[in-house]
Amino acid sequence: MSEDIFKTEEAFQQYLNEGDYTFVGPVNQDLLGIFTFSANLALPGSQKESIHNALSNKQAIKDVLPGLPEGTPLRVYVVFGSIPNALSYTTTEDYRQNSGELQA
Repeated sequence: MSEDIFKTEEAFQQYLNEGDYTFVGPVNQDLLGIFTFSANLALPGSQKESIHNALSNKQAIKDVLPGLPEGTPLRVYVVFGSIPNALSYTTTEDYRQNSGELQA
């Protein structure tokens, strides 16, 4: 697992709107469902109530990334955290291009 992706994620924090957050995940959308499920399982019991808890937990993400197939390309995603009980996300490129206007 490359530490560069986490440096990219950290550098992106300055562009986030209040309530939004980032997570590192697989580029392949077919892997994203099992990835988010695994991240949720990595959380302590009381925190498993929300997928937002799993994806915003940097340690849970780091714990499940090694479970992806070897060589799986990764990217930084942005989640619109202000949408309760739903998961709306985009790429960092689209987020910056649209200045977070995708929340509407």
